[in-house]
Amino acid sequence: MFSEPELTRLFQNNQSRKDEMDKVPAAKLFIPGTGCAWLITELNRYNQSKGSGLIDLGNNNVTFGEIDIDEIVSFAVGQANHVRRDPYFIGKYPIRTYLSAAKAYGFIVEQDTLLAKWTPHRRSGPSPGS
Repeated sequence: MFSEPELTRLFQNNQSRKDEMDKVPAAKLFIPGTGCAWLITELNRYNQSKGSGLIDLGNNNVTFGEIDIDEIVSFAVGQANHVRRDPYFIGKYPIRTYLSAAKAYGFIVEQDTLLAKWTPHRRSGPSPGS
């Protein structure tokens, strides 16, 4: 279901000691025509059905949590549909940025102009008065 580069990033994120909310999603799954989408941040190398990321079931309540790929596939089949991987998705921000924006808009957004508002700005150089 995932490309080799996506799997590599998903496994690396799973092994990373970074805070879960600082990890950048490596893949996006969706069910066409339903509003359901998942931004996957990590997968367990030994149980590749288990991972974590954003969950958008199209009900204006996006959450971050555990993801079971087998359950997503079963859900899609129950909707007489198929799970698709978005080959054009490129994670650019920590998952916390996507979550903050999704809570504000009610769905997962990917547009930089919308996500920029939710991206923590880090100053470079000396702080004022130093």
